[in-house]
Amino acid sequence: MGTFPRRARLVAGLEIAPLAEGRLMLRSFSATIVLSGEFVTQWVPQLLPRLDGHHDVADLAELVGPDFRSELEALLQRLQEGGFIVAEAAEVPAADPATLNSREQAYWSLHASSASEAAQRLAAASVIVAGLGGVGATVARALAAAGVGRLTLIDPSTVGEADLGFGFDARDLGQPRAVALAALLDSRATRAEGLDAAIDALSDWDSLVAAAGHVVMCGDTMTLAGYDRANAACIASGTPWLSVRVDRTRAVIGPYVIPAETACFTCFELRNRLNADHPSDEEALTMYRKSTASAKAWPALASLTAAVGQLVSLDLIQVIGGKRLSAALGRVIHLDPAAFQSRHHEVLKLPRCPACSRLRERPMTRIWDFAPPGRAETPPVAAIG
Repeated sequence: MGTFPRRARLVAGLEIAPLAEGRLMLRSFSATIVLSGEFVTQWVPQLLPRLDGHHDVADLAELVGPDFRSELEALLQRLQEGGFIVAEAAEVPAADPATLNSREQAYWSLHASSASEAAQRLAAASVIVAGLGGVGATVARALAAAGVGRLTLIDPSTVGEADLGFGFDARDLGQPRAVALAALLDSRATRAEGLDAAIDALSDWDSLVAAAGHVVMCGDTMTLAGYDRANAACIASGTPWLSVRVDRTRAVIGPYVIPAETACFTCFELRNRLNADHPSDEEALTMYRKSTASAKAWPALASLTAAVGQLVSLDLIQVIGGKRLSAALGRVIHLDPAAFQSRHHEVLKLPRCPACSRLRERPMTRIWDFAPPGRAETPPVAAIG
């Protein structure tokens, strides 16, 4: 029959809904069709469950009989053209049930090359999450739930009453955040290690970053403690990293930095400072934020930091499992979860960025001005490169 797959199956996540007057709607991730007619009413509800990758097209033809053979061919042709069915050969291989459940397998069959490949990429991933307040704890839990194989959790603080809304247990009160959360998340699928220290106090920080696939710097405040060291280590090892901080009731997400490809955090910081209405005040504020690791978090509901953390983790999970570009790649996103609003601005590389530019050590081009006869020669001027 026709040129259809011998054993076809419906794509994952297909929505099938009966409409008025015997019509049937099929809605996939990328298309929607509505079917109607006597054949649809009588046979399609019986045929669709048999499009499972196990029934042969000949079996379907035998079911409907010769009177509806042409209608069956037309249905299969329409489903194939719309991308509603795929061949048995394209069927997603079974993933490790300990890593992906049926819903996750269906999701990754749409958003990755295959569910099994996504599971393997997540299981092989190693992520550092630094800062385990409301945002960071949410990110860490979501990464573990998605099947990320290794998590290194870093935070110098202890669990307080306010942390109980972030997933910590009352028995963890007074315990190091990093150690308590690592114990909670450590499992057969995810190996979690907690380091009870600030980034600037870690002697092996550079080696930790070099061994990781991603670094996420999380904060419920606008502190920049550890950012210079994180930026430098990621540039040196080529490790992508992402910043997410909370400023009152909004989040500042990004930039997602890929060393040698995108602007680094220093590029963003210096451009932000130079574009400020009062650059000297902005510089003083930045220096203060870099020196203050224990800034008080703004009063916020757990749902606010959880919403920010879940969005960030979803973005990172899709980057790891589906080889997708981050939404914050080379840009900063200002997100107001309460108003469902966001805005962003691109971050361009700074030509002579002191952190990431290959030209930072090169002497500036000199321009020599030779004076006309009878006039003194102008001293050489260094040009801005």
